[in-house]
Parts: sequence; structure tokens; C-alpha cells
Amino acid sequence: NTATATGKDPDNNDVPDDDTHTQPLPQAPSLALVKEVSTDGLTWFDDSVTVEEGASVFFRIRVENTGNTTLTNLVVDDGMAACTPARAADITGNNDNVFEVGEEWSYTCVVTAVVGINTNTASADTDETGPPVEDDAEYRSLPDISLLKSVDDASPAVGDIITFTIKVTNK
Repeated sequence: NTATATGKDPDNNDVPDDDTHTQPLPQAPSLALVKEVSTDGLTWFDDSVTVEEGASVFFRIRVENTGNTTLTNLVVDDGMAACTPARAADITGNNDNVFEVGEEWSYTCVVTAVVGINTNTASADTDETGPPVEDDAEYRSLPDISLLKSVDDASPAVGDIITFTIKVTNK
């Protein structure tokens, strides 16, 4: 920071002076991460969704530079073998490759749902931060069945034997 002052001497001549002070600020690198899941890639949830087996499941990882310094070599891992996150448009930022203070970058990937409760943890780290920050999301794809019950005689008389057929299909 430089301050400059100018005054006049008795002969009305300018008399300038300045002084500079440098105050180093401690760097405090910091990251925040939120992992979200979606069934359509448009509406995001930060906990879980339920889908049918074989459906597309979308994941978004939002990483924000919450510190006071530019961060380098951001590494984002989704934690799911079938999901390699690709950088999407910045949520806040200028879409360059410099992860500046206050920017929030977005990474996405898509997987095909398998049966079960599938939870995985994403992580992010840079050269300046550590240990990695983490967050998880899950999708549920439970076995699905259909049940169809039919009767052989829709208008039985008293004393008739009625046969019901139950058809169960594993979808």
C-alpha cells in the first residue's frame, strides 16, 4: 500500500513525499464439495433418488474454492468405477482453467443403474489443500415385480368353483 502526500513550501513549491508498506496476508487454501444425484440431469438432489434398473443416473460434483488464494491441479474423483467425471460449465467463474477464489466448478457423469442401494463418495483435492474433501450421494434401484390377478368367471353363480390366476413377473 502506497500513500502519497504533497504540500507547499514557503516559496509555494510542491513538496511531495510517499511511503509504501507491504503487509503479507497468510494464505488459507480451502475447498468445499457437494455431490448430487439426478434422474434427468436437470433436477439435482444432495442425498438420494430411486430409479429403475437400467435407467440413467446422473451425478454432479460441485467444487468451490472457499479459501483466499488461487488453487492449482484440482483433482476430482467420483469414487464409482463406472463414472469418470468431466468438467461442465462453471457454476460461478469464467470457465478458464484457473481455480480462483469464489469460483465453483461443476463435474458430471452418467451411469446405468444396477439393482441395490448404491452409495459412493466423491473427493476433491489440490496442490494447496489436503486432505481431500468428500461428500456422498446414492441411488436406489430395487428389484421390481408386477402382479396380475385374474378370475376365470367374472359372473359366478352361488356354488360355482372360481379359479383365480396370479401372474408375477420379475421386471
